[in-house]
Amino acid sequence: MAEEVAANAAGAADAPDAGDAAFGVARSVIMFMIVQSAVKSFGGAPKNAPAPHQKGAAPVPREKSSIELWAEKRLPPQPPPAPTFEMYDEDGRRLPRQRNLWAEGAPYDLHVFTACGNDSKTTSFEPLWVEKGLTYDHEPSNKRERRFNVTRQNATRCLRRAWENVTVYAHAFLTTRAPFDPKKPGGVDETVHCVHKLTAFKAPPKDTEGRSLLEDAADASPRRNKNASDARPTLHWKHQLHVRVAAIPPAFERGSIPDPISRLLPFDHAGDYGPAVHVDEFWVLRKSFSEVNGTVDSLNLAASFDVDGLMKWQMKKSMEQQWATQRAMGMGSEGESDIIREMLLETNPILLAVTMLVSVARPGR
Repeated sequence: MAEEVAANAAGAADAPDAGDAAFGVARSVIMFMIVQSAVKSFGGAPKNAPAPHQKGAAPVPREKSSIELWAEKRLPPQPPPAPTFEMYDEDGRRLPRQRNLWAEGAPYDLHVFTACGNDSKTTSFEPLWVEKGLTYDHEPSNKRERRFNVTRQNATRCLRRAWENVTVYAHAFLTTRAPFDPKKPGGVDETVHCVHKLTAFKAPPKDTEGRSLLEDAADASPRRNKNASDARPTLHWKHQLHVRVAAIPPAFERGSIPDPISRLLPFDHAGDYGPAVHVDEFWVLRKSFSEVNGTVDSLNLAASFDVDGLMKWQMKKSMEQQWATQRAMGMGSEGESDIIREMLLETNPILLAVTMLVSVARPGR
């Protein structure tokens, strides 16, 4: 009997506990998710290229299952699919590589306009900022900074709309044309463009109700938030405008541009592409926005321009897209993404990287 008890005790000592087993499973799942995310982000989803003898024939559409139809009704709208281009000509020969229409080191200028609308074809433009002598590379001279002060007196017609509780837009153009007319920008080989909101609407504090715990239940009356009398969202001014252009490789094999990148690039009719210009708000916290009301006489704007590396740009865009999807599904809020941004801003990046590596590669006890 004593020998049996001793054997059981030895076996129990050698067997891993439930906590270690659960951690091992969790670590395997995390590793799998990281690998899958990296493959999709940098390699793109696999694309089935038509065989040469098919001459680019489109596949027969598949009928959606009941589960797919159910999910489409309940999930938020998905972003538009990446553009696709023919990979073979009419004779079944493979078409040449898709190339970047902007050569490395190509000179260009930056033009930023304020506008009352987001449609560049119909809105009117008001010049705000011009930077000349830029080059399409990572030269330190491409980094530019400017500061603007907008008052009620010097504000243009569209900027004055901020005091009227109306959205104000900024349009940024990178162009090789001189002189430049935003109404005649030219093709992707000459001009790329993005539009950005200089203002944002924020909801006021929630209209919370409560009862005093120090009063009798019969005598206690609900107490309302004194700042929540008006439930309408109010317009807030963004104090930062960081224009960035991503450095894209000079060429890709036709049909092999990763899907997350392809969605963000401007293309011409042949499938060649230009650089991706955008306004970077990844590090901008919503709590830094200031309300525009009758007591505000001036608005400050810190503007900058720089070139982003491909990996840096792609990682930030991927995280922003994930946060936007979570908000659309009701699984997150702007405040929660602000917490993550603030944590990244205030934490030493080396410490963050070491913590992530230790969490994933932690050896079992």
